[in-house]
Amino acid sequence: MSQKKLIMKNLILIFTAFLAIIGVQSCSDDLFEQVVTIDVPAHTSKLALSSSFDNLDTVVRVFVGQSVGILDDSTSQTVSNAQLQLLKNGTSLGTFLPQSNGWQSLKLSAPLREDITAEYTLKANANGFTEVKSTQKMPILVPIVTAKLVIDTTQDMTGSNGGFNENEQNRDKITLEFQDPAGSSEYYIVNILLLVTNRFGSSYYQYIGLRTRDPIAEDNRDGLLIAGNSFDGKKYSLNCSTRVQKEWFSNGNTAKLYVVLSSITKDEFFYKKSLYEYYESSSNPFAEPVIVRSNVENGYGFFGIRAVSKFEFQL
Repeated sequence: MSQKKLIMKNLILIFTAFLAIIGVQSCSDDLFEQVVTIDVPAHTSKLALSSSFDNLDTVVRVFVGQSVGILDDSTSQTVSNAQLQLLKNGTSLGTFLPQSNGWQSLKLSAPLREDITAEYTLKANANGFTEVKSTQKMPILVPIVTAKLVIDTTQDMTGSNGGFNENEQNRDKITLEFQDPAGSSEYYIVNILLLVTNRFGSSYYQYIGLRTRDPIAEDNRDGLLIAGNSFDGKKYSLNCSTRVQKEWFSNGNTAKLYVVLSSITKDEFFYKKSLYEYYESSSNPFAEPVIVRSNVENGYGFFGIRAVSKFEFQL
C-alpha cells in the first residue's frame, strides 16, 4: 500500500473516532433533560365545610375552612368571619357560635329525632367567598333487633387502644342483627363505643377497634361500612370482633360497651369510602390519585346526617 493511501486511511480512522467521541458526549444526561414551563391556573379559593350529626345530637358542630392552591404555602386554612345557617324545611334552627380553629357550634332546643320527611340545609357565607350549601334528608332509623357479646375469658384482657391478637380465635365476638327496610337503598356504618366511668363519677367515650370477615362489610377507619342493597328487605346478621381490656375496670372504673348501628346517606357512604382510599393510597407513590367525594354546592367538603340505633352491654 502506498504511503499516500496509508495516510488517508489513518485520517479516516481518526475522523471516525472523533465523530464517535462527539456522539458519546452528546448522549450525556443533558440530552434527556428539558426544562418545561407549566402554567398553573390561578386558584380561586372556595369555602369548605365539614359536619356530620345524628338524630340524638343536641349540639351541631361545623368546621369552616377554605381551599388553597397547589402551590400555596399558606399554613392557615380556616375562615374566621363565616356565617352559618342550619335550616329544617327552610326554617333556621338557631344561631351558630364560633369556637376555635375554624369550628362553630349550634345548640339545639331538642334532638332532631328521626324525621325522614324533613330536609336539612347547611349554608355558609363569608366575605370574599361565594355562598356554599348542602342539603340532606335524615335516613330511615333501623333498630338493632338483637346483639350478643361473647368475651374470650381464656385470654388475658390486655392490649392497647382496642388492639387485636392476630389469631382470630383470641378475640371477643359481637353479633348483631337488624331488619333492612324493603324497597329502599340503605347504607350503614357499625361502630363499637366504650363509656368508662371512674370512681369519682367522671366519664369519657372512646371508639374501639372493630374487625370482621364478612364479605359485605367494608373496613373503614371510622367503622364497618355496609351497603344494604345486597340484602334489601331482609334480616342481616353481622359477626365481628373487638377486644375487651382489663384497664377499663381498674381502680374502681365501670364500663359500658355500645354497638352503634348508624343509617347513613348515600353521600356519606361514598365519602367515607373515598376518604379511606385516599389515606390508604397516600403512602404509595404508584397509586392513582383518589378524589375525595364532596357534596357541598359551590365549594368543597361534606355534610352528613345519621339515624342512630344503640345496643348496650354492661361489662
